[in-house]
Amino acid sequence: MKTQTGSPAKIATASILQESNTFSPVKTSYEDFSPVYGQEAYLRHEGKLTEMGGFIDVLSHSKVTTVPLAAAWAITANRLIKSGYAELSGNFREQLHKAGADGLLLALHGAQTADGEDDVEGHLLAIAREIMGPDKPIIITLDLHANVTRRMVELADAIVGYQTYPHVDMFETGQKAARLLMRVLSGRVRPVLAFRKLPLIIPAENGQTYRGPMRKLMQTAQRL
Repeated sequence: MKTQTGSPAKIATASILQESNTFSPVKTSYEDFSPVYGQEAYLRHEGKLTEMGGFIDVLSHSKVTTVPLAAAWAITANRLIKSGYAELSGNFREQLHKAGADGLLLALHGAQTADGEDDVEGHLLAIAREIMGPDKPIIITLDLHANVTRRMVELADAIVGYQTYPHVDMFETGQKAARLLMRVLSGRVRPVLAFRKLPLIIPAENGQTYRGPMRKLMQTAQRL
């Protein structure tokens, strides 16, 4: 796949994930994410059963240039401290700015918070959209238990979520997102997002997709 200038399309990839728990007494630091950038981010996920591993798998078999930006993951805890988030988001901004990408694949959780920012995913998307402009596609992946916000929907071209709990399809979710991005770049599809927030909370413990009501719900959604 090539750009209008004839050079291979550049696809940026990044993975920044934490499921925050604001009831936890332990705050999150920048170091808790063990962040790496550039080629180190690629090597961390290459061949792994993660969303970014799925990105890499599809892109490595496509005629594009993969530009890894960042890989950062932290265990569940309270908000990321303000200075830590400034460093993490600032490094993401710098890497994406240098990439000159034609599209972005971004693995997020969908429930990350920081001091001063309740919607980290939405803010990272705002950074990406500011750099890439309104026309270059940005596709994100989210956990099945994401807190999807209107800002995420407005800034992403598509959102691809896990379909299993316990989560066993992270790699496949990444593959699906990457294939979708390829189709968007080729002009074959143009995703449209709709958003409606329902006034309910579902206990995660009863949300397994291999049995019970959630299994029936997911099967119905897949048929549709």
